[in-house]
Formats: sequence, C-alpha cells, structure tokens
Amino acid sequence: VIASRYAKSLLGLGGVENSDDYQKRFEAIKKLLSFKEAGKVIKSKVLPNSLKLALIRYALKDFSVDKHFECFVKLMLQEGRADIIKEVGNSYKTLVFEKKNTVLAEVFTAVEMGDKDLGVLQKKIESSFQKEVVFERRTDPRLLGGVLIKVGNKRIDMSLKAKIERLGASI
Repeated sequence: VIASRYAKSLLGLGGVENSDDYQKRFEAIKKLLSFKEAGKVIKSKVLPNSLKLALIRYALKDFSVDKHFECFVKLMLQEGRADIIKEVGNSYKTLVFEKKNTVLAEVFTAVEMGDKDLGVLQKKIESSFQKEVVFERRTDPRLLGGVLIKVGNKRIDMSLKAKIERLGASI
C-alpha cells in the first residue's frame, strides 16, 4: 500500500511521458540492490542518507540527471523508506501499464520460446485481456515442457510438470 502511494506520486510528478526512463532507473536501482552489500547500505537505518544517495547516483551514472526522480529518491531516503524502493519500482511499472492499457505477462518455459510461438501466444492473451501485452521471458528447466504464464493475479499453468503433478494427485 505504501509503495503504491509513492509510485502514484512519482507518476503524477513525472507523468507517463517519463515513465520508460523512470522504469529503467528503477531497474538500475534493483540491479544495485541485488548486490548484498549495497542492499545492506541502502536499507541501513544507521548510515547517513548522503552515502545512500551517492550509491544510488552511482547506479544511475549512465542516465542524465532528472531532478524529479532525484528529489523523489531523496524523499524516500529522508522518510526512511529505502527498504521499499524495489516495491515502489514494481508498483510504478504496474501503474504505467494500467495508464497505457498494457498488461505484463511473465512467460516461463523449460527452453527458450521461439518468436513465432510467442507471437501466437501474444495474440491469444491480448484477445483474452483486451489489452496490449508486454512479455518477460524466463526459462525454468523444472517445468520439463509446456508453458506457465502469469498475468497479474492470474496463473495459467500448461507445463508438463503441472500435468504430472495433477496426474499423481488423481492416482
């Protein structure tokens, strides 16, 4: 809930026109937080915000300075909300997708799915949801075959692993 409030504020501040850039900035921050030590520094209640901000600026060094985004990050640090930056980024992405009438579909397959198959899948999902679809492809060898699709709260599991589990449960 708190993360979505921050995300709404940033969307109001930067507008949809800056959303692609802001999403890339959040991805850079998420990448920074994936390093254990950097995550500890950012989430620390003891270390000064100036150090945390310097670390975030370093993660964003490839981007031009955006005063709105930087002020937003400073505010989060001042309010002691550094621990929810990832969640804010996720909420922001969801809000932007809603504004653009787009839906994110995570597609999991045992091996990389070809573009042709992905195109067929895209048409089916777009017709089901009546929205444009953006895919995030992931491979998971544990699926054995087939596909697992996550769209928002919905989960469509057509994997071989799930079929075997259902068969085993029915026996």
